[in-house]
Amino acid sequence: MKHENGFSGNFVRRMILPCLLLLVASVSFAQQRATEERIRLMAANITSGNLQSYDPGEGTRIFKGLKPDIVMIQEFNYGDNSSTTIQGWVESTFGAEYTYYREGGNEQIPNGVISRWPMISSGEWNDSEVSNRDFAWAKIDIPGDTDLWAISVHLLTSGSGVRNSEAIALRNYIQANVPAGDFLVIAGDFNTDSRSESCISTLSSVVYTGTPHPADQNGNDDTNASRSKPYDWVLVDSDLNAYKTPLTIGSSTYTNGLVFDSRVYTPLSEVSPVLYGDSGATNMQHMAVVKDFLVPAGPPSPSLTLSTDPVTPRFDMPTDIVANINSTIGVDAATAKAYWRIGTTGDFTEVALQLESGTANSGSWRTASSIPAQPSGTRVEYYAEAANTDGTMSREPDSGADYYISFEPSAPVISAGLDPAAPVVGQDIRVTAQITADAGIDSTTVKAPYSATGGQSGTLEMTLVTGTTTNGTWRSTVPISGLAVGEVLSYHVEAEDVEGRTARNPNTGEYSVTIAEQPQEIDISGWTLTETDAGITATFPSGTKIQAGGYLVMTRDADQTSFESTWGALPAGVTFVNGGPISTGSNGMVINGGEIFELRDSSNTLIDGPTDTSGVNAKNASTYREATNGNSWVATTDTAATPGDGPYGAAPHGIGVVITEFADPADGYLEAYVELYYDAAAPTPTPTPTPTPSSETGFVMY
Repeated sequence: MKHENGFSGNFVRRMILPCLLLLVASVSFAQQRATEERIRLMAANITSGNLQSYDPGEGTRIFKGLKPDIVMIQEFNYGDNSSTTIQGWVESTFGAEYTYYREGGNEQIPNGVISRWPMISSGEWNDSEVSNRDFAWAKIDIPGDTDLWAISVHLLTSGSGVRNSEAIALRNYIQANVPAGDFLVIAGDFNTDSRSESCISTLSSVVYTGTPHPADQNGNDDTNASRSKPYDWVLVDSDLNAYKTPLTIGSSTYTNGLVFDSRVYTPLSEVSPVLYGDSGATNMQHMAVVKDFLVPAGPPSPSLTLSTDPVTPRFDMPTDIVANINSTIGVDAATAKAYWRIGTTGDFTEVALQLESGTANSGSWRTASSIPAQPSGTRVEYYAEAANTDGTMSREPDSGADYYISFEPSAPVISAGLDPAAPVVGQDIRVTAQITADAGIDSTTVKAPYSATGGQSGTLEMTLVTGTTTNGTWRSTVPISGLAVGEVLSYHVEAEDVEGRTARNPNTGEYSVTIAEQPQEIDISGWTLTETDAGITATFPSGTKIQAGGYLVMTRDADQTSFESTWGALPAGVTFVNGGPISTGSNGMVINGGEIFELRDSSNTLIDGPTDTSGVNAKNASTYREATNGNSWVATTDTAATPGDGPYGAAPHGIGVVITEFADPADGYLEAYVELYYDAAAPTPTPTPTPTPSSETGFVMY
């Protein structure tokens, strides 16, 4: 349901089912959580693309990964911005129980509030300093006896004095409208250059503004795109601040809250479906900020502990779900239910739980009908729920994936491959594997024996890089290197689960691949060049190629005509790219002294860098690499720059694409450039070995 234009209405709060999921045998996860409720508050100006909207999807993935309960959202645009479209996006992103308020009228970049709990009332207070948004607010019926006022703000960038005027107006609105006994949060995009700005001091009379502040995993508490200024805040009043609690995501804990940057956060599996580059998407100018609070929430809900009978299901026997349920005021028997399904998708089957022994206050409950016997290796997921006689509901597990049982687990399944899939001379080669195992893989057993026709051989240890030991991607810790053109590399992958079941891929024989020459041109579509010190990334567009022994020149933000008017005509065969439209920075890369660059391919594998240039002054100068097979750099005058040319073509090393030069002209800045060189191996006159192809083919795992 929604609120717009200050309208407040009644909401049907969807009760969060208390679900119980059991991993393998008997799992106990008893929990009485109703005395406290965890509330996650989020400030989010995380639009991307060119329309200041959430249509491109990067911000949506961040919302899904962080799972906030209440969001103070800025630039609240999606699709055609109709009520139906916005409601659909809110439900698909956060859940069907979520409601929202979005500023009405013709605001270009409206503020809003999104909440897991009903809004008692909502509306907007006028921001007289700006015409395209106001202060959006909502009074929310959070669990417990105290309501929460959530205010979404987007202060102007034009100056600290204007921002303080906005803060004074906002403070006055709060003092006139928000009861002293209610909780208060002000959150959003403040556009502040520092934490000591006057607008923060002004707001300190209604919210707590002191330290400590949320930060990312590296301790950086700045939130703008370049991670150099504290633009975004989640500020609460002293009453709510007393209930601040460490924020937990997966196995990671953040004592003071989190500034979320997908390029820093690890492991990303904790915030699925977030992708590595989401926080660096085009025109995403802010990082999300989140804080958790544990607030009093009334009488305890029931606590449930689940197990199965038999504890270890057999493929030839039916299985019951057993729940031990404790309730201080008694369980409503009609609400005690279990749910199960085969596999990980599809509808659940509902089964009533019946009191088997004990009382409604403390008893053992069993499913009225059993889960039928299943084929060996079948996965069955399940959970349970029950409510007190006052309607207070619990689900076990209360969040996350459902418990599962596996009917007599089968052996692991391995799919092996190489990275890169078609290796060429000069490349480091790693063996990869996707491995699933119901019982979980013994990580000490994952290995990749290999041999090459040139005589090199060995057994590579492999480590888990993404996923889990039940379903994860593994990668050799040490690369295979130094193979010559025409050599045949053969390999396989083997592993055991924790119960001793073995697997091998291929089942017999070996996978094999022939080491090829480096191509005479290389396609770098989707590769990224990142100025790590400024947090600016350029993504090369489709069709971008570099000739062997040739160059690519990427300007800061100038077309070729303007570039050549500054530097002179580029040599024939040089690939030219205007970096402005493809970079996350407002005018492309910032090249004026001490820059550090990294080059990564489309799978985010590091190709070159970081460049050892932090101490080399490139302002109004040229910085060039002395040799492609080293990382020694020299600064010279801008007039000595050689865009699209250099001393590298005469002595190829076969090491691939490298960063060779960057320069800043004295009479301009948009014509500044970064140069790449394709150091390809010299062609081999007679490549020959013809290996016998394997009957099975590997594939690439990134």
